[in-house]
Amino acid sequence: MINRPFFNHKHYRLCGLMLVVLCFQAACTTTANATTCTVIKVSDGDTFTCRMGSGKKQLIRMSGIDAPEIKQTYGKNARRALNTALLGKTVRLKNISQDRYGRTLATVYLGNKDQNLNMVATGNAWVYRRYNSLPHYIEAEQTARSQKIGLWQKKNPMYPEDWRHKNGR
Repeated sequence: MINRPFFNHKHYRLCGLMLVVLCFQAACTTTANATTCTVIKVSDGDTFTCRMGSGKKQLIRMSGIDAPEIKQTYGKNARRALNTALLGKTVRLKNISQDRYGRTLATVYLGNKDQNLNMVATGNAWVYRRYNSLPHYIEAEQTARSQKIGLWQKKNPMYPEDWRHKNGR
């Protein structure tokens, strides 16, 4: 009886080929789940309208964050901050899904900078903890709070979801 190793050269080639296919598939999935668009209107501190490559307009909701509503204290400041950061610029949308209102949910990038995280770090939005528990977002919010940046300058800012419930929205 000849003692043959379980893995021979064919097995190594097959494993290598499978690895290449899996890497290619992952790269395609990442690319397929990212798209670019141009910001043409900012509604508030976490929602804007984008013109897609096809020319179609799409309402985008920045996922994992919650900015003050326009009529809420600091709401216009948050909208102004997002307007300054993104209006007229081409952004990249990643981790795309849809919310129950039909809006596109996405993490928004300008270059390589996560704009959702930037809105939190600059004190223009909260981490939407019901949908986001990423430690770097929570740390950014805690830093903005401790340094009294943006909305954290106010004595008792109201969480937007609480404000919406209180004001019938």
